[in-house]
Amino acid sequence: MGDRSKEVRRVAVALLASLPESHLCQRMADRLKQSVQFQPNRALEISLPETCDAAMQRDGIEPKPNTAGIGERAWWLQQIISAAPLQFWQQPDGFVLGEWQLGEWQKVVIDGWRLAALRQRNRDWARMLLNGLLPDNINNNLKNINTLTHSIEEVRSLLALFTFAEQETLAINLIQHLAQPLELNQDETQASAQADAQIGAC
Repeated sequence: MGDRSKEVRRVAVALLASLPESHLCQRMADRLKQSVQFQPNRALEISLPETCDAAMQRDGIEPKPNTAGIGERAWWLQQIISAAPLQFWQQPDGFVLGEWQLGEWQKVVIDGWRLAALRQRNRDWARMLLNGLLPDNINNNLKNINTLTHSIEEVRSLLALFTFAEQETLAINLIQHLAQPLELNQDETQASAQADAQIGAC
């Protein structure tokens, strides 16, 4: 991973991140241990990385975000999550996405999980995301055509992991979820806006 060519590094990271047992993925898991704590009340206590050091950059972590609306430290965490083995999140009593409170970094964590599921071609995680947290993200993006389009592309990429029959079932479930009225009171709306602002500042 010492090659100076960014393109070669990106290709290497993409390939190694698809192999959960690779040394790269294990190093990412070690980094996650410093940022994520599993609490007894089913909450994930998340702290952002303090720096993007030379070792992280050699492992493909880009110091500067390539998308708007996310701060540098949140961007580093998202990249670490996306290249870590999904097994990291597995708890002895099972891991059900909907049962965990992700707090203010929910979008960062979910985006990392989505890319990890794609890289590792993990259909169990893709199914959990499609049936659980991604629909909520889409509902939150309904008023912004750019983020909504991005969310739809995220869904399509995950659906590609399944057979056509499975894709149809998952898509119907997703549409039914989106058809439900969006019931956010004023306090919830304000909290969501504050969370988005916090992600962009970190």
